[in-house]
Amino acid sequence: MKYKRFAILSTDTKAGGISTMLGVHTVALVSLGYNVSVILPKMSVASKNLDYIASDEKIQKYFTKITFDKWQLYAVKLGLSKWLLRSLSNVDGCFVHNARLIPLIKNIISLPVFAINHTGKESQNIYFLKADLVFSINKNMKNQLIKFGLESSKSILCPNAILNLPNATLKKNKTQIPMIGAIGRMVEKKGFFDFINALKILKLKGIEFKAQIAGDGEQFNKLKQCAKDLPELKFLGWVKNKENFYSNLDIFCQPSLFEPFGLTLIEAMSMSCPVISTNCDGPRDIISSGKNGFLVSKGDPEELALTMIKLLKDKSLRVKMGSQGRDYVEKNYIVKNLSQILQRHISNYYS
Repeated sequence: MKYKRFAILSTDTKAGGISTMLGVHTVALVSLGYNVSVILPKMSVASKNLDYIASDEKIQKYFTKITFDKWQLYAVKLGLSKWLLRSLSNVDGCFVHNARLIPLIKNIISLPVFAINHTGKESQNIYFLKADLVFSINKNMKNQLIKFGLESSKSILCPNAILNLPNATLKKNKTQIPMIGAIGRMVEKKGFFDFINALKILKLKGIEFKAQIAGDGEQFNKLKQCAKDLPELKFLGWVKNKENFYSNLDIFCQPSLFEPFGLTLIEAMSMSCPVISTNCDGPRDIISSGKNGFLVSKGDPEELALTMIKLLKDKSLRVKMGSQGRDYVEKNYIVKNLSQILQRHISNYYS
């Protein structure tokens, strides 16, 4: 294999989809026989995830982690990039998980840059035009770049994937009271106020339930205050074992106002948990409403509540949705699928 050494570069430090996908992309490339160097901030949440992944002997000999501090990042932005030049000097291409880094890399080294388009922010489109290939995580983002001027052959649909498909799908919630859950960073775009208000509607209608929110963020205290009259709802903070979290749920909700993909959706679906999501770009690619989950309007707690009630009142429907969701993830959102997409387009690029 002539071209077999790649770098993955990110400046992201927070927990979320990007940090998770650094590890998944690493495994996808290593499984194809490539050597991979991951370059990321020392304080990145993804750093510990990568250490865990690298503990696998099959990964170790193909994987290197290179960390940098904030001063080194400032140096790159100022054009003083010797450390990055050294890190990239022995690779055949660089996968970039931050659009703004694309022109910086192009300025310091003659190297193919393959960009991962995670966010769909139109303000970043200008940077993607400088990439050799752009892998977008939903159909709308892929088409948006083509309309902006990126050659269609360079704009590629490449959905996220889960690292491991869980074996256990049995629910641990043994109580008669169904459990509803949500998880994510507690920021405005995640729509958790709508989730809480939907739960309040359930309570007003006399529906019996329990609920959990996992995660943390800038809106944590405001959300707890909003839910002060909902003793049914527990705030768990960040959870270390997400499989345990999903396995305790009878319904999973993603109430986002903006969602480029929906990694938590496929995580929940992989656990045979029936899902409800708002009709955002990413979830719209994943869910066929009424078949493997339900889509509801953004910012509409009442519609969300009514869909919850539909599932709460029909256990057989919950089982059906959960089973079909699991099957769909198994066919479409595992690392093997991601590897095949990357392999096909890497091979075409270097051929």
